[in-house]
Amino acid sequence: MDEKAKRFDAVRMMRDIRDALSEEIRGMSSAEELAFLRDRLRATERKPSRTAEDPVQRKRHASPACPTS
Repeated sequence: MDEKAKRFDAVRMMRDIRDALSEEIRGMSSAEELAFLRDRLRATERKPSRTAEDPVQRKRHASPACPTS
């Protein structure tokens, strides 16, 4: 079987994200870590999604089973 070169390695990306996050929270208390994660979550919730900004993408993903609202 021919093996194709991966253009994107999801496992590697997830490990890199996990490692970077672990480095950021190293040395924090549980309360500090929780506050850090809550702040990070709030920051990401404020950003509009790419599909919300792009009507072509929004239309492409719209289906009766998956409402866009």
